[in-house]
Amino acid sequence: MSSVRLDMAAVTGAAARLGHVMPWLRSLAVLCVLFLAAACAQVPKQAFNKEAHAGLKRIALFEPVKPDSYAVAVVHHPGNSFGLIGGLIAAAEIQSKSNGFTTKMRELQLDFAAYLTESVEQALVAANYEVVRFAPNRPENRVLNDYANIPVEADAYLDWAINWHGFLAATIHTDYMPSTRIYVRLVDAKSKAVLYSELIGYGFQYGAGEPVQLQAEPQHRFPTYGSLIDGAEQAAEALKAAAPLIGARISNDLRPSDFAPKDSGPKDARPDDMKISALGMDNHAYRNAYR
Repeated sequence: MSSVRLDMAAVTGAAARLGHVMPWLRSLAVLCVLFLAAACAQVPKQAFNKEAHAGLKRIALFEPVKPDSYAVAVVHHPGNSFGLIGGLIAAAEIQSKSNGFTTKMRELQLDFAAYLTESVEQALVAANYEVVRFAPNRPENRVLNDYANIPVEADAYLDWAINWHGFLAATIHTDYMPSTRIYVRLVDAKSKAVLYSELIGYGFQYGAGEPVQLQAEPQHRFPTYGSLIDGAEQAAEALKAAAPLIGARISNDLRPSDFAPKDSGPKDARPDDMKISALGMDNHAYRNAYR
């Protein structure tokens, strides 16, 4: 992606210089740069030490910023190979398609942040944690820099940010796939030490940042932008499908070492069936999140 990033950097600089003549150029160029930055960012990762933190019982689940838009983009757009003009054409297409798709999702009243938060809460409760929600004052869509003076009683804070959410296609000749990426971390309420940190992706694979990647179902692919718009309800379901998988993954990473499902299920159930039942997941979601 390095050559594309260089092209977009040039586009950004040129658009900024031309901003006094055509202000919209700057916003389109920045849109592409932000997209690439989200795709290529590196984040710290830390596994949760289940034995060392066995006494952790109550988690404050922070509510993430609700995305105000849903992105639709071709990652390797041919316009990126043709300098300033090509880059601006690619940026304009990203903005136009993203705006059109966002309008459809708003008409369907899709609130992915709320759906994801509910899924994570259910998965943590199924893992025998006590969960309390908290809506922090976030100046921007990112995890907090300071966890002092959090007015909620908990052993740890689960903080996260939705870095990217929408549909991506690798090229103009490949299907659009749902794509979600979140950064999540667990912070000790007393020491403020980071106990767990992970990058989780769903659907389209960036290949950068080394996320835990959860696969989307084959039926959640769309061959064209037109089919994505015409099948808006199916597209919304494809995006929502990320939520239980992400919830299950986080729950599995934080699940206590002595975890035993509260509801053991039928006597003749297999161990895997009991775990699936306890987490409120179907078989595909369990296999996907825990493989």
